[in-house]
Amino acid sequence: MRLILILTYFLLLPLISCSQSDSLRLLENGKSLPSQTKKKAYPNHSPKTAAILSAIAPGAGQIYNRKYWKLPIVWGGLAGLGYLWVNENNRYQDAKTSYLSLLDTDVSNDIPLNGITNVSVVQSTKNVYRNQRDMYLLFGVLFYGLNIIDATVDAHFMNFDVSDDLSMQLNLDMRNYTTTQQVPSLTCTFNFKR
Repeated sequence: MRLILILTYFLLLPLISCSQSDSLRLLENGKSLPSQTKKKAYPNHSPKTAAILSAIAPGAGQIYNRKYWKLPIVWGGLAGLGYLWVNENNRYQDAKTSYLSLLDTDVSNDIPLNGITNVSVVQSTKNVYRNQRDMYLLFGVLFYGLNIIDATVDAHFMNFDVSDDLSMQLNLDMRNYTTTQQVPSLTCTFNFKR
């Protein structure tokens, strides 16, 4: 459980630290200053390519998307989950060997597990190690899939317009429909300039 909390912390930390900057700008003679940063256009940027690259090699899609700060998260997460899986698999194999040696009738070749020779205790310990090993494998597969999804979504948003040219206007007016009474209506207009 502690590992899940630690991994969640390290996955969410970059999102918190890379939040959007303040959108308030100084006014000069009653007019706002133009935005100083221009977003680069990537006309040939393909989400399919990013997904394929991430599926072939974890982190390759993030490199393709120029999101280099995500590489330590992807590689560290997969390496950590791989380490935990190998560790639990070794513990499971030791418990399995001990359990099988305790099941046979020859007492001379019994291998105790941490000094325990009770067959039912060793069997339950073996099952716990197997369940933990399988859980880490599932987390690894989910993390690998999340890596692919992240690369694909980032590639989709490479050309997403976040400039100040986006606007919305709300208009409240009274309209006559088929009745003789006026009906209040609310109109919402979105302007997307390219």
